[in-house]
Amino acid sequence: MSTRVVAIVTACVAVLGTAAVFVTDVPPGAALHPTCAWNGDRLVMSAVVMNEGLSGGQFRISPQAHIAGRARAIRRATVLDVPAFSVRPSLFTYTYAHKRLVGNAISGCAAHVRSIPPPTGDD
Repeated sequence: MSTRVVAIVTACVAVLGTAAVFVTDVPPGAALHPTCAWNGDRLVMSAVVMNEGLSGGQFRISPQAHIAGRARAIRRATVLDVPAFSVRPSLFTYTYAHKRLVGNAISGCAAHVRSIPPPTGDD
């Protein structure tokens, strides 16, 4: 075997061994590719939730859009179940925009992801 193959196998075993020792109940997550756009008089916000953990988990994704002429951001949120090392898309539609805001420039678009811990079993 070449030394390169041995080094790769050793690195993989070390990473998996470390992950097995430091496994947490709450897998880390990330928001990818948040987008915000007008579709007629509706604001459409989308993002992708990525589970970076070794186990499946629930994630709360909260996209927000900043519209020119509006003091506060428009926010939406939902909870998604995401298997380990997987991604899930999310799509939100905001249909209650005031007529004076429809079509205004979108000055900011972001999404935040938070892992939801599993129930502890204590009621």
